[in-house]
Amino acid sequence: WHQMTFAARTVAVVLMIMSVAMVAVAVERLIAYYLAKGQSKRFAGSVAELLKAHRLDQVITLGNEKQYKHSYLAHIVTAGIDDFEDLKVTKGDTSDLSTCSSAMGRTVEQETVSLRRWLAVLATIGATAPFVGLLGTVLGIIGTFQKMAVEGSSLEAVGVNLAEALVETAFGLFVAIPAVWLYTSFSGRVDSFIIEMNNNNSELHDYLLKNRKHLDGSAG
Repeated sequence: WHQMTFAARTVAVVLMIMSVAMVAVAVERLIAYYLAKGQSKRFAGSVAELLKAHRLDQVITLGNEKQYKHSYLAHIVTAGIDDFEDLKVTKGDTSDLSTCSSAMGRTVEQETVSLRRWLAVLATIGATAPFVGLLGTVLGIIGTFQKMAVEGSSLEAVGVNLAEALVETAFGLFVAIPAVWLYTSFSGRVDSFIIEMNNNNSELHDYLLKNRKHLDGSAG
């Protein structure tokens, strides 16, 4: 560190910041996915009997509870049923459920954006960290040869300086490789969530369509 030039040190600091950001995003996303999946599973178990009993009012109440704040399933179901209830009040006719499907589709898009949050940071780190490390190496080598030109040192004398410069490239790869792995892993999980949310959208739409006569006459 003491042998590095100011420019090389700056690059090293940038890589440290990138590594900290990578770890922070990874931890935050792991927690977010854990909460989203866990709360959605619990909501599915709780809402199944209510849907069988056509208690839409209780479904909405349940979906708005704080314990399901991070549940994508709760948000989708609540959006669809809210629109269904609006159709009953405003039109008195629920034969056309296209608006319900649209409402749930918008919710799926919003949840997708939420699930992809911060992934661009991992992608950026994975793509740029090797080049940042290479920049540090180049700057370090330039500084080493400038030192040789001024002090007339031999290559053997500045070998340590060259090794320290090459460490910058290794540092960049050390940051980039896990960032790419995390981005790929998280993107795969988001794709799975999207498939599940689209299935939830379709299933609720079919449920409302098949049971609309009973639901029109229900208390909620």
